[in-house]
Amino acid sequence: LYIYGYGTTSLQTGTVISNNSLNSYSYRGIVAYYQIAPVISENYIYMDNNAYSTVSGMYLSYCDDGLQLTNNKINIQVPVDGYGIYLSSSDGLATAHGLLANNFIAFIGVGSTTSSVIYSSSNTYLDIVYNSVNLYDTDTTSRALYVTGGSSNTLKNNILAATGGAMTAYFSSTTSVTESDYNNLYTSGSVLGYYSGSKADLAAWQTASSKDANSISSDPLFISNSDLHVYLATMNAAATPIAGITTDIDGEVRNATTPDIGADEFTPLNVNIGVTNILKPVNDFCATTDQDTVKIRIFNFGATTATSFTVGYKLNGTVVSSQTWTGSLLMGTGIDYEFATLFTPQAGWNNLEAFVSITGDGDLTNDTAAFIYKGIPEVSVPYADDFETNDYWGANIVNNGWEFGVPAGT
Repeated sequence: LYIYGYGTTSLQTGTVISNNSLNSYSYRGIVAYYQIAPVISENYIYMDNNAYSTVSGMYLSYCDDGLQLTNNKINIQVPVDGYGIYLSSSDGLATAHGLLANNFIAFIGVGSTTSSVIYSSSNTYLDIVYNSVNLYDTDTTSRALYVTGGSSNTLKNNILAATGGAMTAYFSSTTSVTESDYNNLYTSGSVLGYYSGSKADLAAWQTASSKDANSISSDPLFISNSDLHVYLATMNAAATPIAGITTDIDGEVRNATTPDIGADEFTPLNVNIGVTNILKPVNDFCATTDQDTVKIRIFNFGATTATSFTVGYKLNGTVVSSQTWTGSLLMGTGIDYEFATLFTPQAGWNNLEAFVSITGDGDLTNDTAAFIYKGIPEVSVPYADDFETNDYWGANIVNNGWEFGVPAGT
């Protein structure tokens, strides 16, 4: 979708781009140049294929005097570099700021070149507030937000998450953003962001910038890489009210005094324990004469501290181990738990299922995690096999079948 105004001396007025679904485009989803106060809202932009090495969800320039960029969902699932939203040379007014608010932006990146999910260049009086960004690019030079040039810009109440290990924010100019606070700045990598140099964590960022005093750095645990709804209590009531923004991306009313960080206003559950990963077994097979161990990761998604809950696992529907965990698991934290009781697989396919149970759990959908495991029987020679009736291959066997030549594993 391409809209091009007259030029810098005569900007186009009255532009509204709303309620569109743009799927499987190849380069840029929405392009707008030379506009006065355009409204771009409630659009769904999805890319799963491309013909270019650099792509954009939106590419906007010279959108002046009160741009409104709100309640859009951008999902770039193609492994290329580029931008979720590229916004440049767009000047708001002291009395009519540009607004980028209540947007979901998910970007996978290519893993080897730099991408910026929100790219802000030479903009003035722009409010970037209440957005949820998930950059799951593994390239450490990529960033959820890149800011260069401009002035009098505001950054508040955003989730800027680099869940693949990239940077959460890169300020190439220290005068572009006047206010930055109440954000969730999170990376799974070793460098949180860049502000007059690389900063490893939130404390270093706060010291260098003298900003983000009330911000946090916590994995938002999005529903998925592309569904950026959240339910983690650490972001609940952790934002600050912004005048004129009273609802979230779903149209739900925001708390007037203590809203939530990000595009999604939510109510956390007081009690919510879940299994997030099965860490062991490391391999997905062993001999039926051997035993293996189970280790899981348990996370407290609730708003209260968990002090006691049941943890266990089953093999093919039969409980192998079940016991009571006691301690102090704070909200928004997890633990790794390894069972002392080992299991012996049956020949063929086995279903391992780990579980947790706590009184008053408000969400039972995250209480279990399953794992398919193969039991390899020992056989006596001579031995005959038609290679079809029994399936005993494991993770060390290539092409999902029996190997020829020297095995990759034993």
